[in-house]
Amino acid sequence: MEILKIEGLCKKYPAFSLKNVTFSMESGTVMGFIGRNGAGKTTTLKSMLRLVHPDAGHVELCGMDVAEQELAVKAQIGFVTGSAAYYPRKRLGQLTAATRRFYPNWDEARYQDCLRRFALAEEFGLPAAHKPDSMEICFIPDKDYIGWISRRTDMPGAGKFILHGEVIGEHDGICRYTVGQRRPGLVDGRKVYISRIDAATNTIELALWEELFKTEVWARNFNWLIDELREPIRASVRVRHTKWENPPCTATVQDGLVHIVRDEPVRAPAAGQSAVPYDGGRLLGGGFIVQH
Repeated sequence: MEILKIEGLCKKYPAFSLKNVTFSMESGTVMGFIGRNGAGKTTTLKSMLRLVHPDAGHVELCGMDVAEQELAVKAQIGFVTGSAAYYPRKRLGQLTAATRRFYPNWDEARYQDCLRRFALAEEFGLPAAHKPDSMEICFIPDKDYIGWISRRTDMPGAGKFILHGEVIGEHDGICRYTVGQRRPGLVDGRKVYISRIDAATNTIELALWEELFKTEVWARNFNWLIDELREPIRASVRVRHTKWENPPCTATVQDGLVHIVRDEPVRAPAAGQSAVPYDGGRLLGGGFIVQH
């Protein structure tokens, strides 16, 4: 019995194309993808599960058409990316309560067995089961970052909010905002987000949600753990510490900067954040994103 059948699967990105992938898999077998970084392994998995929308092709999984019966298919399977991550402030029980809703045939006995088998803190009532991961700065326990900074230096004054080249309001200091953050209120009935902070002009540029997603970044002060690039390489790249997806990319060195073009857009990469390329699990280097 064929548990998986793929015919002519295609997905095109600006710097990479997945072309006419066709294969099948019998029930009771194990299959692995082998290929260089950026060859399309992850894109194939995401496309066949419609985590990204394929441009062409037909996929059947568990005897069902994935395009027509997506929810029913996903209720029968599990999928784990190359590096699994969950909401760091949520406990295991909360994550489980949310996850089991997607599975009508949730096996509670199997779940409880896994808790015991892996000695998870929730099962044994350990205090750590109810303690979120530390996400704050240890020497500012009250989380009043603005107060801490203002007691030690002069704060920047008010400035302008700019959307599509037009001033639409005034902010109360650029240090109070971060790229990707939503600005309170609506503009013409739509939510807007911070896309760029310009310290030189004391202005904050805003964007609509779909405008936050970028495929290209430039990085400075790159520290390579391999021989410095003389030609483009394929890798995967991480540009936001809260994101566990590392999309494939092409990296080149131009005029002392590293130019990174991702196959898939990433939300709100910001100047000052790190851009870190990997070859599978191998760290290749890292640098700091600049506005370009």
